[in-house]
Amino acid sequence: MLLRSDVEKALFNALPESMDIRFSTTPERIIQFSKGAEVTLASATDKTTTERFDLVLGADGVRSTVRRLVFGPDANFVHNLGYMIGAAQMNTNVTSYPCSDSVMLTELGRTAMTVAYANCGPTVLFSYRTVDAQAELNKRPSEAVQAAFGPKPFGHVLNELLEGYASAGHQWLDIAQQVRMKQWHYGRVALVGDAAWCMTPYTGLGASASIAGAELLVRTLTAHGDDVSSALSDWNTRMHPFVDYQHRRIEQSRALIVAGYRKELIKQHMMIRLMSHQAAAKVIGQAMSRNTTLATKHTDLGVL
Repeated sequence: MLLRSDVEKALFNALPESMDIRFSTTPERIIQFSKGAEVTLASATDKTTTERFDLVLGADGVRSTVRRLVFGPDANFVHNLGYMIGAAQMNTNVTSYPCSDSVMLTELGRTAMTVAYANCGPTVLFSYRTVDAQAELNKRPSEAVQAAFGPKPFGHVLNELLEGYASAGHQWLDIAQQVRMKQWHYGRVALVGDAAWCMTPYTGLGASASIAGAELLVRTLTAHGDDVSSALSDWNTRMHPFVDYQHRRIEQSRALIVAGYRKELIKQHMMIRLMSHQAAAKVIGQAMSRNTTLATKHTDLGVL
């Protein structure tokens, strides 16, 4: 298990020193021509510049500015699943549990759990069903999560998780959303990662799918030489089967974390009991690995 921040740090450190990196810079306009695109960029100091690029890649997440500028409004592509997900890095482990153990508290419509790591404190994750996701985002994250898991008094484990979330240096809370697009490229602009196909954190594939998609894109562009249009079309065709498979399985992936219905809750509890036994956990892990292999075999995603 890896923290996303560790993955980001490793990727950042691997970049060549000659790479031009600009922080706090946002695209405001993208105009395409036959062999490139003209991008107007605004910095945090309100300085605006316009530059030309051979290819523009939007890797700017679920609420992608590049996608909005080139492909249209978020409402055309972003689908709300009706659940919220909150996460934070806890400063301490859960009392009475070994640091190598993960803890999961689950009932219908809401789940609180931790994910254990070898070299740092656990990540706490909350997920709960909501009828008004935007109203949840208007609250402070710790207040929204505490209200969703109320009423008080909380049990000692849940109380520790809520306090760990509230006291963390950064609390993340967002809507569980999928991005669904038939085509991730238009002219000399393409999308990659969550901007193109966000599968939601329920799949646990966000970072790996983003890296695999980018790696496949580079290999495809290299193979096609100067024919960028054919390269993007080929990449789109090869990547889509894997993404479509994960999108179709989203209800199964979500139900493993938070049960929305009574039948899902029963299955979830059975899975938790099975996973507590080493032999059964090994068989389940192998089965899940085979499913991923079958889904990716014909897409040639060697990184996954």
